[in-house]
Amino acid sequence: MLMNYQNFCCKSLSLTTLLFPVLLNAQNTEFNKSYPISQNSHFDIRSTQVNIEGSITTDEKEANIISIKFVGKANCELSENLSDGSVKLSITDKSQNVPWYKKIFSFNADDCNGTLFVSAPQHVIFSANTVSGSITLNRIQNIAQLISVSGDINISSFAVEDADTIQTVSGSVSILCSNLTSKLIKTVSGDVKIATNALKSEITSTSGDITITAKQSSDNVFVKNISGDMSFSILENPGSVPSKIDFKTVSGNIMVKLPGAYSAQIDTKTVSGGEDIGIKNDTVSPLRLSAKSVSGDISVLPL
Repeated sequence: MLMNYQNFCCKSLSLTTLLFPVLLNAQNTEFNKSYPISQNSHFDIRSTQVNIEGSITTDEKEANIISIKFVGKANCELSENLSDGSVKLSITDKSQNVPWYKKIFSFNADDCNGTLFVSAPQHVIFSANTVSGSITLNRIQNIAQLISVSGDINISSFAVEDADTIQTVSGSVSILCSNLTSKLIKTVSGDVKIATNALKSEITSTSGDITITAKQSSDNVFVKNISGDMSFSILENPGSVPSKIDFKTVSGNIMVKLPGAYSAQIDTKTVSGGEDIGIKNDTVSPLRLSAKSVSGDISVLPL
């Protein structure tokens, strides 16, 4: 009987010793690093669950330095690729190689999550790719690609110029800036909210709502949706500035609001939805507005 008890105690002790290092992985960690980066070079960060927060450095001494600070789970591992003056980082879960029998008692030790704070010079071209982490950028203007699956994307900047792709599946996209130029802003079920002075972009969604507020009219804006509603407002009359705005949806509603004295070349079409046009249709207006839907309602009204 005594021997059985001793065997049980030894086995229990061995099991505790075996699992103890894994349990430590659930603790938090924090580290800071800096990297030299060349003028107009790329900074690229990839992760799964890590939130990314980027901002512009105000220290002139760090005009060619990328600084990062990570706060999160201790089982997160940083990989670095420094070449041609660019910086590419990847944050992964180093407990992926832990045997399954250790993970059972690890209390979510394989969840590599946390927040990465990035301070970058103005000239850096910023890219971020994450699965469930959010992406938040403040005053960063040069954006190549922002991609997330379920995380939200939030941008607040003086201007975003020549961005390639801003995309998420179920997360929302929120952009506040004076001027926005992007090849593609895309979601599947997430909402898109944009507030800007002037806009040039293609914006698409499947079922998310799209809300755009522009101080002035914008050229080459294409908005596509399937079942989500779309709303576009122009706050000021831009005079003779040429503009083209194109809306297409299947079952979503389209709402366009313009200054009261505004006129436009209006081309609307809906199969089974209703139309409410309260703006003068002027064939020589610099604003060309096209709104087409299958079953959704179309409204073009004064503010």
